Amino acid sequence: METRKAHISPGTCDKRGWTVRTCLIFGFLLFSCGDGNATTPNNMQEHKTIILDKESNGKEIAVAAGDFVQVELETKGATGYQWRLEKNNPENAELVSEGIKSVTGRKVGSPVTGYWKFKAVKEGSTELLFLYFRPWEGPSMALETYIVRLKIR
Repeated sequence: METRKAHISPGTCDKRGWTVRTCLIFGFLLFSCGDGNATTPNNMQEHKTIILDKESNGKEIAVAAGDFVQVELETKGATGYQWRLEKNNPENAELVSEGIKSVTGRKVGSPVTGYWKFKAVKEGSTELLFLYFRPWEGPSMALETYIVRLKIR
């Protein structure tokens, strides 16, 4: 059985060669324009994340629209107590994520930190109110209160 190689004359290219060259040229153009970060043009302001903890309780915090505010509150493990967001105006500060992260490892009963991340949506103000209580006892039996006022400019 005879195998034949395709002859490509100078000045032409096969399909695979054209695809590789196109990808290389496109990649070069993409990364040579701007700072290499396709999602943040040079003329856009980068938004920051402000971390608030118990030290911020009772304070007014000034933030720019588009910035993020993350509230972090520690919970004693195995006590049944939880921090719960009770008040917020989502038109001004939209809750974008929440969760729990370990403070000292994965031991049963060890402290954990609850976090709530908000995006400052538009100019105005809102209060973030959190209560620390056992769900079966209800908010009226809260041991602690955390409140912070966001002034969005």
